[in-house]
Amino acid sequence: MGSGDESESVALTSSLGLNPALTTNGSPRPLPVGLETEHFQWARGDAFDTNVLALIAHNELEYKRMVEENGRIFRRQLVYRKEPLVKVVYRHRQFGMPVQQLVVPGLDGREFTVEILETDLHPSGLEGTFAGRLLGQPDSMVTIAFAGGREAFTIINPAENIYLVGDPRENGEIIVKMINPEKYVPAVCGTP
Repeated sequence: MGSGDESESVALTSSLGLNPALTTNGSPRPLPVGLETEHFQWARGDAFDTNVLALIAHNELEYKRMVEENGRIFRRQLVYRKEPLVKVVYRHRQFGMPVQQLVVPGLDGREFTVEILETDLHPSGLEGTFAGRLLGQPDSMVTIAFAGGREAFTIINPAENIYLVGDPRENGEIIVKMINPEKYVPAVCGTP
């Protein structure tokens, strides 16, 4: 990744045959939509590819971190959320209902319904955390955090071999990664 010049990003996008779509607020998205459901849009482009990483990284340091991370994950994909969690929370509050389920994205159009077991929301409803499990998977664990239009999540479900991490990119944009649990966080205990 070079100087971070916008024209460099546009040239790279064009060289890959990608034409970024526009978000509802008019900001360009780094990658066009390839697959869409009611809740999400999955971006085209292999987010393992260094040319694609150059489009989604905000700066040189983030680009280098993602390139290094490639050895510890199986896949990475940029996903656009159609409705931010802050709006979902707001709608539930309007009707005096607790949030009991949320949908989070996986890879390639897969969605996961999360049964919410614990909620910790700021009084404003603009940020908070949820903890729960995948619906019908009592041995799974899910954590979700949001602030404004950004969100992050972790899904751990050893029974189905699902280890997903969602990192916030921009409002409504999530970088979803299927991590290698044996390499992602090495277990260090005691004196080496």
